[in-house]
Amino acid sequence: MFRLNRRAVGAALSGPLAVAALVLGGCAPVRGHAVRPPRRAASVHGVVMQGAPAAIGTAPLVDHQGPVLPAPHLYAIWWGNPADFPADAQAGMTAFFNGVSGSGYLQIIAQYMRGAGVSASPVTNLVDTTSPPVRTAGPALVTEIAKLTRRTVDPNGIYFVFTSNTPTGVPYCGLHSSARVGRAEIAYAYLPNPTGRPGCMPRVQLGANTLSESTQAWVNVTAHELLEAMTDPRPLTTAAWIDDLGAEIGDKCAWQFAAPVQLADDSRWQLQEEWSNQTGGCVQG
Repeated sequence: MFRLNRRAVGAALSGPLAVAALVLGGCAPVRGHAVRPPRRAASVHGVVMQGAPAAIGTAPLVDHQGPVLPAPHLYAIWWGNPADFPADAQAGMTAFFNGVSGSGYLQIIAQYMRGAGVSASPVTNLVDTTSPPVRTAGPALVTEIAKLTRRTVDPNGIYFVFTSNTPTGVPYCGLHSSARVGRAEIAYAYLPNPTGRPGCMPRVQLGANTLSESTQAWVNVTAHELLEAMTDPRPLTTAAWIDDLGAEIGDKCAWQFAAPVQLADDSRWQLQEEWSNQTGGCVQG
């Protein structure tokens, strides 16, 4: 596992886009929200590295009183030439989103919802076949969400932007943040295409389903960002659940896998574990 230098990530993203990022081969975001360099690899700057994954400490997540999203409405934006996505990407991601609500996996976050019930709506897919940026996406992500929604966004939504490419200079597998679109502040996540990026592929294969390797990897990263966006939807302004190093629920267990995760529709998926304060460790449900 490795982490990226804060300045390197901030420069790579450019503009006002600050993030909680799932880094190639490992993950360790902090508020602000680039990834914190580890003590043993502080000079690493966005390079894909191989190595065994490791949890980020055993400190609990702490409630910083920011908003949470116990029952978000899910939106997926597919940006780019359909031929450049994995053939099963949209169908596979839709199946994951629609199966995760009611699953034990999603219920992990019930302990952080301050008594509210946990659920997620069926996903709404939006398609834009224009070309996404070939260089770092930056604020273009927020512009794209505004374009696809005609600036009428759902304040209870999480907008996942999937691009057919990975722009030059992107040193992470996924990120989430928040932004104001029109009159509402919304949570969003960015998931660039992991195809051809070994650092974004799980190093273990659990044989959970018959999806392509790229789509399975994409779903895993999306699960990470989904649970983080529900437990800490506004990491830049009003943080909710993070630990004393700035790590969120997915960061503390990034790239750790056990058995396949069974969702509410009985489908089986290879998804990373998530942090539980109740057990003091990484769990699947």
